[in-house]
Amino acid sequence: MTKSKTPEMWLRRYYQTPADKVPKKEAIRHSLRKWRGLRVIEDYGLDVSSGSLFSKDTKELVLEVGSDTCALCVHYFDGSKENMCQKCPLAKVRGGIPCDGLRLGEHNHPFSLWGIKHDPEPMIKWLRQALAAQEPNK
Repeated sequence: MTKSKTPEMWLRRYYQTPADKVPKKEAIRHSLRKWRGLRVIEDYGLDVSSGSLFSKDTKELVLEVGSDTCALCVHYFDGSKENMCQKCPLAKVRGGIPCDGLRLGEHNHPFSLWGIKHDPEPMIKWLRQALAAQEPNK
């Protein structure tokens, strides 16, 4: 008999370390792991509501998907500047546009597609590009 996957198992696999404890040099990888994990939430008994993850069984909050759980936001968000995300590697590969901003030709920004359609793929795409820009020889 196989043990079913649980929300706790999802956290251990895809969100092992709180964003504010992740070293800056690992921020992209941490974010990418979380977003890749959002592809398989159903397998772990998770539902999405208002962009956050909840246990299907207990209805308890498991993870808020937002700036507090994003290692990139923790390290690069600067609320004192007009362009608050200008140093974020993800914003850099998007031509200076953060994940919650619209690029020319976009109808929804990548982050909003998670909240609207529960679609992690746009964020994964941009995080992969940010990682490639950070580690061009890999």
